[in-house]
Amino acid sequence: MSTNVTFPAPVGGVPLSHDLGPSILFAILYAILVCIAVYRFARTATRTFVVIGTFAFVFERVIIWALRAKQSETPSEELDRSLTIYWQMTFAIGYISMYADTVTLLRCLFVQTTKGAPPGDQAPLGNGRESPDSVLGHQQALSGYTLPVDDDEPRRRFWYRRTFGALALLSWVPVILGVVMGYNYVQAETSVAKGQNVQSLRYAVSALAFVFLLELQGFSIYGLFYVRRIQRTGVLLGLIVSTVLNIIPIYHFVVMHNWTDSLTSMAPGAQNTTGEKVAFYVFQAVPELAAAALLMVPDIREHFSTGAWGDRSTEPKGDAKV
Repeated sequence: MSTNVTFPAPVGGVPLSHDLGPSILFAILYAILVCIAVYRFARTATRTFVVIGTFAFVFERVIIWALRAKQSETPSEELDRSLTIYWQMTFAIGYISMYADTVTLLRCLFVQTTKGAPPGDQAPLGNGRESPDSVLGHQQALSGYTLPVDDDEPRRRFWYRRTFGALALLSWVPVILGVVMGYNYVQAETSVAKGQNVQSLRYAVSALAFVFLLELQGFSIYGLFYVRRIQRTGVLLGLIVSTVLNIIPIYHFVVMHNWTDSLTSMAPGAQNTTGEKVAFYVFQAVPELAAAALLMVPDIREHFSTGAWGDRSTEPKGDAKV
């Protein structure tokens, strides 16, 4: 059905007959990730609830791609409309759950670098061993003092927790905007004003996601080169995840300027042509799957030193005195 009113073309278009194969493939791949995630959660050694948001995303994607496969067999504008709201919301903001999990994972790594060695790991200097600073080492060896192998840094720990906590909290802003955008999307089909609002919200969501992911990339690079004692495998993994995810808002910026007068239109720009669907799978579906695999397949608990719950501690009173 075509109308005289144009509205923002849906990201990913609507499921048509040529979407059946890719939809089944992605549903199967995500189902495999669900099995891997369940295995990780079942084993005490690899269990960590820090990536529970990614697990929820992976489970949801199994359902999403199965629904798209089902609708691709009987494409209809009226049937599409019933799920259009949800699809536009989830494609706009679904991947932000993986951003939030990556923020929490990097927080664990950064905070870990500020913690001094436990008392049992202190090196007694009275037995003749020298500290890295030879002069200080000789003085302390004579006096019998002990120093921790690594100094505790409560001030830096305080600011790491505050910074990553703020990044995690800010992730709710594009999520809320995306929900509002999705709710108004179907109404935009018959209202020019609603269409303009939806378009503005789509750009706002993508811009915020892009900036937040760029900041996460910056923190990862900073950690790799400037933070001593950091577990670089985990930081590198965080950098790769944030870089892969940042492909998605860039793709949105490229396609969101398109408008259409029908959800099932095959006109260029409606996001239903073969080329446009290929772009959707390559620049949205594949990056989502790759990022989810990077957070589900490796032993995240080991690479990020998360424990079961991550860095849930708040600063002791002494840490807050900055």
